Amino acid sequence: MTCFGQYIISGAIKDSTATGIGYVSVTLLNPTDRSVLAYKNADAKGMYSIGIKKTGLYILAFSDMQYQTKELSVELNGVEKLYKIDVTLFGKSRMLNDVIVTATKTPITIKKDTIVYDVNSFKQGNERVIEDLLRKLPGINIDDDGNITANGKTVEKVMVEGDDFFERGYKVLTKNMPIQPVEKVELLQHYSANKLLKNIEQSDKVALNLKLKDAAKSTWFGNIEAGLAPAKTMLYDTRINLMNFGKKTKYYFLTAFNNIGYDATGDVSLLTRPTIGEQNYLNGDESIQPAMISDFTALSFKKDRFNFNQNKLLTVNAIHNPVKNLKIKTQGFFNWDKNSLFQSTIEKYQLPGASFTNTTDFFRIKNPFTGFGKINIDYELTSLKSLNMVTSYNYGTTDNNSDLVFNNIQRPESLYDNNKRFDHHILFTNRLSDKDVVLISENITIEQLPQKYKSSNFMFAELFPNEINANNISQNINNTMGFYGANATWLHRTKRNDLFMLVAGDKFRIDNFKSVFNINENNTTLNIPSGYQNDMRFTTNTVFLNGSFGLTVKNFTVTPKIDLLHIHNTLTTSSLSKENNLTLVNPQVGIKWEINKINKLLAQYSYNTTSNKLPDVYDNYLLTDYRSFSKGVGQIDPLSTSTYSLSYVLGNYLDRFFANTFVVYTNYADYYANKIFVTQNYSLADRILLHGKKSLNVHTDVNLFIDKLTSNFKLTLGYNTNDYQDIVNTSNLRNVKTNNYLLGAEVRSSFKGIFNFNTGWKYNKNTFVTTVKVSADNSYYFFDALFNVNKKLNFQASQELYHFGGLAGKTDYHFLDITGGYNVINNKLGLSITGKNLLNTKTFVSYSVTDIGSSTVSYRLLPRYILLKAAYTF
Repeated sequence: MTCFGQYIISGAIKDSTATGIGYVSVTLLNPTDRSVLAYKNADAKGMYSIGIKKTGLYILAFSDMQYQTKELSVELNGVEKLYKIDVTLFGKSRMLNDVIVTATKTPITIKKDTIVYDVNSFKQGNERVIEDLLRKLPGINIDDDGNITANGKTVEKVMVEGDDFFERGYKVLTKNMPIQPVEKVELLQHYSANKLLKNIEQSDKVALNLKLKDAAKSTWFGNIEAGLAPAKTMLYDTRINLMNFGKKTKYYFLTAFNNIGYDATGDVSLLTRPTIGEQNYLNGDESIQPAMISDFTALSFKKDRFNFNQNKLLTVNAIHNPVKNLKIKTQGFFNWDKNSLFQSTIEKYQLPGASFTNTTDFFRIKNPFTGFGKINIDYELTSLKSLNMVTSYNYGTTDNNSDLVFNNIQRPESLYDNNKRFDHHILFTNRLSDKDVVLISENITIEQLPQKYKSSNFMFAELFPNEINANNISQNINNTMGFYGANATWLHRTKRNDLFMLVAGDKFRIDNFKSVFNINENNTTLNIPSGYQNDMRFTTNTVFLNGSFGLTVKNFTVTPKIDLLHIHNTLTTSSLSKENNLTLVNPQVGIKWEINKINKLLAQYSYNTTSNKLPDVYDNYLLTDYRSFSKGVGQIDPLSTSTYSLSYVLGNYLDRFFANTFVVYTNYADYYANKIFVTQNYSLADRILLHGKKSLNVHTDVNLFIDKLTSNFKLTLGYNTNDYQDIVNTSNLRNVKTNNYLLGAEVRSSFKGIFNFNTGWKYNKNTFVTTVKVSADNSYYFFDALFNVNKKLNFQASQELYHFGGLAGKTDYHFLDITGGYNVINNKLGLSITGKNLLNTKTFVSYSVTDIGSSTVSYRLLPRYILLKAAYTF
């Protein structure tokens, strides 16, 4: 166990009966100031090993919530490399649910379903906002978009002192709140927002809670950051946080401005579409999707490198507790932006009977605005009854103007969206006993999304040969949706502690959709062509009864579930009127086998039949972008799917070794495929109903912490394949097979010295097999080096390399960023300098393939800049 000059202390941790105690926190402390020099958690059998490179006198501390903390003095004299120390811990005389052990400043403490991280133990000096801090915590992962997962599960919310401001829109908080006032981060496993469901419901959800320092409670505090970068256009990054987290009132005010490409809000829709209740079956995706999109090809690339923006954000949030049993949350959110983005595309089509190449230069200026207000009232009627009401209103506009050059012909276009949405939710909870709880919920959602589109050119002469005088097109869309639903849920724990759940309810959705496509000469309408207009009313009423039962026998849990649904659909268009009645039975069964404490096997089967969505039933063509038309089936057909999944987990959360593998196989008995007719100037896509699509997804994550290297290793393996059919141009039904391969590796050090690093590599390959086989592969490498020179000075260098195997000419793209920080006054005033894109890479080119061709996409990037920033905390 010795290596690289380390001194290793190891041994066994047992209780008074000589039984090993698993997952005890083991900490090596400096006896002078009790600072943490090293920490580890014992394994499931109580075996531990901890190392340090220097000799001397230390304190070795063992802590667990169910046992008395034990401290030993240990002297490492340099003669021996291995020190074996076995300890016995004695149980506490009484257990309290909220005991917090603070004597040893343990980096990680496990309290039942809560894992507590001590923030100071994981800081490396370059953290500014909460997102930076969370990236350093073991077991917590954050992707490039700011989405947080813990132990492979999506984090539901990020709270402050137990209160939630933003629900799933937590990125507003994590991307902006400073880290200085935070003392601990709690990871809440088996999380439920409704405390009356405690010890009854079975939840696998996770959430995070930020615990503040005592000095930050019941007082106003915050920070101001201001940064400038000289350039052709002055670049800036400014942020002001103002907070007060008292017992009866909590406030969080934030305003932020930047034009350096930084996304301060994340996906705004996660904020503007509130949810309510953990057992509310009405929380589906009841929203309107834009019928037309004027945007860029999706790019797996850091947004702040190509997002020319002018973002302004203001959010005002308050939580009031006027009386003990009443909590009122209010929220106001306002976001303005201006995005200027450039994309140049070369698309090569290989089609049955035709081959051609299209070039597109696309410069877009997008001006979005979002205004959002919400009030949430939580009222505890009694100790066993509660009422929760949420009302919100969202108003958003997006003005898109594009200079589009298609095959060297200018086609300026504009698209204006105006989104209005009203949500009202009520949830009543009544805990009948220690084993029974009833929930009654009601949802109302009303949404409008009209769109106006115009293109100052006419390129559809082949499609409409009689319009010889046409010189522009336009399309107006009126899209409205209303959703109304109510349900009742009964949860019951049996004497054996098995869970029975019964849900009954009714939900009704109505969509009104109208699109008018015009062919114009200047401002005069020449033609409103038949077959390209839509005027429909689509309603779905679903009466449902869902039942499930979780039966546990020793280490086996079997959970059968059945959904009974009666669905009544009506579709009314200008040319037809249809309705159907569906009585569906959707069974599901899950099996969980806990082989032992570190081996778990989960299997699940489900059969699901669903009704159509609005885009599936368009009976005429709809213009979806500047050259593409799409058409539904004009029918009401249920779709059936069978899904099989198997998951194996080896290890436990925060173990030195943890691996998770899952396999998902899906058989689509019915699916909508495309019948596509593609020419150089336009494409027509008809949905057609086919049978027998198959999909297989395999994914493995491995985490390994190696004591000898004081580093954490991650390995990711993935494979996805799909088999389906489609029709392209003159072909008959053709078989299409897609394969996607993913391989990734990452190493993050946790040295105690001045240097740490994080490096990784990802490889991805996509393959399409039809009558021919085409493929594209890309890889990504990064290396981050962090230097903490002392408590005042730190800097970080980040290098990235992108490689595209299918590109002609240049295939590699390098980026270098360097950031340095200096604490003028600790925890008060800091200065920083950031150099972005120091190699001044001006464009980024990616390569991808589909079943009908390939595309090369070039993006204009933000230029090299040096940003000087000052941050003051008060």
